[in-house]
Order: sequence, then C-alpha cells, then structure tokens
Amino acid sequence: MTARLLDRVGKGIRGAPRDALVAVIAPPELQGAASGLRQSLDTVSAFAGLLIAVGLMLLWSNNFQAVFWVAVIPAAMAVALLAFGVKEPPPKPGTIRQNPIRRASLARLPVAYWQVVGIGAVFTLARFSEAYRSYARKKAASFWR
Repeated sequence: MTARLLDRVGKGIRGAPRDALVAVIAPPELQGAASGLRQSLDTVSAFAGLLIAVGLMLLWSNNFQAVFWVAVIPAAMAVALLAFGVKEPPPKPGTIRQNPIRRASLARLPVAYWQVVGIGAVFTLARFSEAYRSYARKKAASFWR
C-alpha cells in the first residue's frame, strides 16, 4: 500500500514539471508535436524497458537485484541530463517570482473545481482497493503455505 501511494505521489510530482519543461523548451508552433513526441517516447520506453527487464530476468535466472541495479543506469542518466543539460531560462525583466499556490489563491477557486477534485479523489480511492486486494491476496497465499 505504501509503495503504491509513493508511486502515485512520484508520478504527480514529475508529470507536471516534465510537461511544463516541454512546453517552455519547444517553440510555440511545435508544442503539440513536442508533447506528442514526449508521450510517444514515454510509451515506447515503457514497452522496451519491460522487454529488457524480462530478457535480463531470463538471462540472469530471476536475479531481481541485478535487474534493479541495471534499471538505476537510465535513471541516473536522466537525472544527470536534467542537472547538467537543461538550463532554466532567465526571468523576464520586472518579473517577481513567487509561489503560485497560496491559501488565498486556493480560496479563489470555484466550488465546481473542488467538486471535481472530490469526485476524482473518490474514484482514485476506488481504484486503490485493486492494489490492496492484490497485496492482501498474496499475503494470504504466503500465510497458508
């Protein structure tokens, strides 16, 4: 349950900044194409990563630890690329940087927004039970062995 929660939080933290980064870097006339390319590469890499992981599991006789260490390599390369390859554009003259999420900003959001957020949270909790059921089933199976 904790792993699932951390996975969803991690996805939420990385998704919006990644999309904003693509939007800022791409020229206005190519933003749609850049976003589509990012999504395509995400899908292809997920599929290729799965195939590579399965191949390594077969090659290394189900050595999970070795496969996870191999998975660290592209993750480290991605972090290095962000740290050394992406430069933040300079702010426009006269611009004051401030955190856009403040209590006053949240209070100005309409009731309809909070209703949609509430409905989304309920649906998310409904899907969360799938992961918990799978976890509970595995725990019960290991208990009876």
